[in-house]
Amino acid sequence: MYIKIIIIICSGSLLFSQDEGLTFYKNGEYGKASSFYESILNKNKKNSKASYGLGTCAYNRQEYESALTAFDKALETTDNKLKSQIFYNMGNTFYKSGKKEKSLAFFRKSLELNPGDLDAKYNYELLKYEENSEKDQNQKGDNSDKSENDENQENKQDRQNRKNQGEKEKKSEENNTGAESQDKQENRDQDQKSSPSEQDDEQDHERKQKELRHAQSILDALKQDEKIHQKQEISRLKTTKFDKDW
Repeated sequence: MYIKIIIIICSGSLLFSQDEGLTFYKNGEYGKASSFYESILNKNKKNSKASYGLGTCAYNRQEYESALTAFDKALETTDNKLKSQIFYNMGNTFYKSGKKEKSLAFFRKSLELNPGDLDAKYNYELLKYEENSEKDQNQKGDNSDKSENDENQENKQDRQNRKNQGEKEKKSEENNTGAESQDKQENRDQDQKSSPSEQDDEQDHERKQKELRHAQSILDALKQDEKIHQKQEISRLKTTKFDKDW
């Protein structure tokens, strides 16, 4: 389906019994036709038909901004039939300019003034259908993007949950390992507190041996003194005996 790009031109007389501008236009001589309509506007700026003709020439030369300016000027007319034609052509011009919403609005204005214009009605209905189709497509795209975003968000949340669970398990394992290590350390500390070390045992043994040696030396000294004393007594007794015997 295509928009009916049909430029409606005025068939009525402008200033002369024969519209020279229309002849140039039909022959495709848009430059000459434009010059003709401009010459008329130089004499009467309010000539809506001349502005309308100038707009149709600009449109066919793909000078859409100039065409819209001329059509807008032509709307100063009080002729509703001419206005309907101007609105229709403005709708085509906006469509060519890629402005579909404005194009739709001007086709609607054309139909308001001339409901029997089948071309305007066809273009209006077609643009309305395209507009609704684009909205539906955009809505589907938005829903698809939303679903994809929701899915991505869910996947992201799942990954985060798994990560958090892994960190909890790792932390729990570390805590258990730390608790075991602490228990072992406490047991070692308790063992150290409950029994003397090997070094303490050696020092205590050496101290006892030293005391034994000291006691033995004292005992030996006493025994030696006793022997000396006994010898002295024996010596004394021998001396006395000798004397007596002597």
